[in-house]
This record gives sequence, C-alpha cells and structure tokens, in this order.
Amino acid sequence: MRITNIKASQMELAPAIADYVNKRVGSLEKIISEDDTSAYASVEVGKSSKHHSQGDYFFAEINVHIAGGDFRVVKETDNLYAA
Repeated sequence: MRITNIKASQMELAPAIADYVNKRVGSLEKIISEDDTSAYASVEVGKSSKHHSQGDYFFAEINVHIAGGDFRVVKETDNLYAA
C-alpha cells in the first residue's frame, strides 16, 4: 500500500514522526490483498486546537482506500505516538 500524503497540522512533521507513520501504515499490508493495486492511505497528524487548559493535545487521522471501500479513523490523545 502506498501513502499518498502525510500532513502535519499546527506542528512540524519531524522525520521520526514520518517514519513512525510509515511503519504503522505499512502494517496494514498484512490484511490488504496483494492484488489490490488501488490501495492507498492519507494521513494527517497534528496538535488539536488550543482550547485545552493543560498541555498539548494531539490527533491522528488516517483515510484508507481499498477495492472494498473507504475507511477513516481519528484519534485524539495527549500523546502523539499513541494517537
């Protein structure tokens, strides 16, 4: 599966974060058919709006397209790597 886009919002996309995203999205290849050449993912990571009273709050969003359909997951937490 190819990643078409990794976007960072309200923060810089550090190489370590991009590598981590590639590793995690790459693990999806185990469940996606090798014959599906149309499979791709788009990922956005970043800091949530500044309305949180203590510390930073991060989010990660992934949109995956495979032959069977489109899937989207969003997670927010105080740890970027956990998101």
